[in-house]
Amino acid sequence: MAANQPTLQQVLDDLETSTFEDAGYESESFEVQEEETALSSIKKSLTICFPIRSNYSPSWNTSSAFRELVQNWRDGIIQSFKLKETQFHVVKENKSTDLKADILFKALNKAAGVADDDSCLGFIRFSGRRGTGIVEITSRAASLQPKHLDFGQSDKWGKTNQAGVHGEGLKVALLVFLRRNHRVRCISGNVTWNFNFTTAGKLVARLNKMQQEAVVREKRSAKKLKDDNSVPFQVSPYHDVRFFIGEKGKGRDGIGESTQREHVTLETFNKWYRSALFLLDLPSQEEAIITTKHGELILDDSVQGNLYLKGLLLMESSPDYSASISGWPLKYAYNFRHGVTNRDRQSVTSSSNECRTILSIWSDALQQKPSLIAAFHDMLLSTNPLYADVHLAESLMGIESAKKMSEDPRLKTIIQGLGRTGSRLPDCYWSILSRFHLIHTAKKEQENQFLKSRIAMVSADKFAESLHRLLRSCIPGIPSVAHINIEFVQAGQLRLHTYLKDATFKIHERWLDSEQVVGELGLSSNVQEIDVLFHAVQWLVKELIEQMSEGQFVKTEDHTIEWDKRRVTNCAVQRLFEYMNVNNSVTLQQTPPGNTNKLILGWNRFSSWCQEAVVSVQLHHKASCQEIHARLLSKEFNPEKLPCKKLQEGPAEDIKPTACFSMIVQPGLGSYSFENLNRGSEYFAVIIKQNEPDSIALISQMCKVPRLPAEVIDLTVDGTLALTPPFRAVKPIENLDILQPRDWYDARSHNVEGAVIGIPKPKSTNGRKRQPEHHEALPRPKRVV
Repeated sequence: MAANQPTLQQVLDDLETSTFEDAGYESESFEVQEEETALSSIKKSLTICFPIRSNYSPSWNTSSAFRELVQNWRDGIIQSFKLKETQFHVVKENKSTDLKADILFKALNKAAGVADDDSCLGFIRFSGRRGTGIVEITSRAASLQPKHLDFGQSDKWGKTNQAGVHGEGLKVALLVFLRRNHRVRCISGNVTWNFNFTTAGKLVARLNKMQQEAVVREKRSAKKLKDDNSVPFQVSPYHDVRFFIGEKGKGRDGIGESTQREHVTLETFNKWYRSALFLLDLPSQEEAIITTKHGELILDDSVQGNLYLKGLLLMESSPDYSASISGWPLKYAYNFRHGVTNRDRQSVTSSSNECRTILSIWSDALQQKPSLIAAFHDMLLSTNPLYADVHLAESLMGIESAKKMSEDPRLKTIIQGLGRTGSRLPDCYWSILSRFHLIHTAKKEQENQFLKSRIAMVSADKFAESLHRLLRSCIPGIPSVAHINIEFVQAGQLRLHTYLKDATFKIHERWLDSEQVVGELGLSSNVQEIDVLFHAVQWLVKELIEQMSEGQFVKTEDHTIEWDKRRVTNCAVQRLFEYMNVNNSVTLQQTPPGNTNKLILGWNRFSSWCQEAVVSVQLHHKASCQEIHARLLSKEFNPEKLPCKKLQEGPAEDIKPTACFSMIVQPGLGSYSFENLNRGSEYFAVIIKQNEPDSIALISQMCKVPRLPAEVIDLTVDGTLALTPPFRAVKPIENLDILQPRDWYDARSHNVEGAVIGIPKPKSTNGRKRQPEHHEALPRPKRVV
């Protein structure tokens, strides 16, 4: 559970210490000087008379009254338990049988980590027989105080998660129920509230302190209901608030005469709970409701034409009456997230505010679901009837904006790319042809031709190769698309750039040409190629993510699917940015003057990499590891996945010269030196972020360790012979064996280089045996090593 959300026990403790003040039900009273009466101060009974008669607010019906009680029920729960609106969730259970009706709505806390015992925060229940019964509305850990029935400004002003602001709704709701002959009773703080009319037809409340026997009886009844699973928790007459509507009993009608109160019919209750959107069991919720920052577009036909504010019904449309304040019919239903109602709670304050909010909802909904453009187009074109949804679109949105939203702005370009000329068909003609699949849209034809295009080969051009490699490197780091293949296609003059089909992302070959990319992205012609490359890959990655199905992304109570798309895009672009920021400076080169067996790996130490990043540099011998030079991601350079298997921690004299090496370094170091390398061998370096396996690996070009330069050694020093003794052949030359060390002429230079001189065997002279010769000592020759 979030740290700022109280547990049920904490709420109960607060109620104990505050004598039920300001808990659960929101105060609707204005400030007064006299001392307010609290439930705890009632010794036996209290009568409260209200200055309103039975005919007050004649436009309100019992659905409006029920909506008001449900609003207070929801707002009280949200306030008491410090919930976000998205954490308040209602579940409906219908336990009705042929003999009895039993319908239950449970208010649940959907916050993470909430225990089951704390999850249910209240309920609404209809129970009865033969089509009539009683409605109970219960709020857990709440209190109803006498001050809540005062007239005046509501404490809900400025609270965006609560709907009421006028400060008289609860009183009017009680009056309306009594006016329709439904008894209203409440239990709170061990006090029973009974509402009625006086003989003069005015609203009156009589509060009676419950005797001990009544409290025990109430608790016993509540326990039985809990044990029978009729209600989700045992209701407390002291800690909770319970409203009962429709109990049998005597009362007075609107003119003060005695009357017998009536039950609520099941048909009436079914109409009542339609006044709260969160009580409706709409089919396929995600398809029926499009949620935006301005409110919700509701496409379900069962609520067509209705207007809601924060989930509560403002007005319900009928064939003869529109819920819109404009009087024009509404094509769809809407739930406004923000707004202020008139005093009767039947509409927002003005027709322009209503239409402006509806158009804002549509604007966001079209961004989320472009396929809705046809429905919006139909409303704009309709003149009989003129729909309230768009009746002020010309003045509030602008006719040009409406035109742009009601058609595809790329249509002309698409048709030109197909080499065709567009022509509009009458709707009936189009319907006949499309029913038999004899015709399709220009956009569909473009997609078909694009998918049939031949695969284009990636040329050896540096820009094309770099773009292909970077794109393949970025994709594995995007969740759920690591398996996607990339294909460039020869799509000619088609204006479609990309298309994701199944597991293949097809890209027009124009993106392999830097000049065409500059034109497509609208960049300046003098932009450096490395920057063009960055913008191109970034654009293609965004295209891929945009075309992925919504099921690949995560929707939470705090963030939409659109937010997760942007998050995934930002992560992919950041990996690309880091790679290009560092890779442009990666060098592997010989050390001056170029005759040592050492290579230096350098990179930009002021790069965008965090200085605390765990960076590993590897040096690989081309002879054993050339195959990994084309790998893409850091995780592919795990030692277990390398042909050299075991990497040495650093070059040393006792390491074999063909070994590969790995070291952990700080990014701010900027360089690393590999020494004692094998002369004449080629190496390449790899830089990876070990703590980010999906990051793009930085791989250098091949670099060769120089051989020793050829040198001529003068074996005489100061005109004297070197210390190496002269060579004397003790055997005939033809009998010398180059494989026998005893026959070698062994000499050492100043840098400890050795040499063996082999003398070629002379050719035979006319088959005559050559006589042995004894040679005088020859001067020691200069040699080239």
